[in-house]
Amino acid sequence: MENILEIKKLNKAYPDFALKDVSFSLPRGFIMGFVGENGSGKTTTIRSILNMAKIDSGKISIFGLDSIHDTVAIKQRLGVLSALCGCVVASIGSSCGITYLMG
Repeated sequence: MENILEIKKLNKAYPDFALKDVSFSLPRGFIMGFVGENGSGKTTTIRSILNMAKIDSGKISIFGLDSIHDTVAIKQRLGVLSALCGCVVASIGSSCGITYLMG
C-alpha cells in the first residue's frame, strides 16, 4: 500500500525543545489524528511537514515527493488554513478527496 505521508528519523532542535528521531507513515486512504500534550511537538512536526520549519535531519515525503526539494509541487496539491482564524480547515488535494473542518 502506498503511503501518502512518510516521516523518517525527523530531528528538529530549538533551544528549549527538540524532536528526536520521529518516524511514522500514513497510508493512502487513511485518516490520522495528531494528539498530544502542549509542548509535545505537534506544531513543530506539522511545520516541518509543510516545510515551514527547517529540519535538522531526517526525511519527509508527501505524495511520494521530497518535502524540501518538491515543495512547490506538494503545495499545489495540499491546502492548510491555520487555527488563527478560529477554525481549522484542511483539504488534501482533489485527488485524495479529503477535507475536514473543526471549529
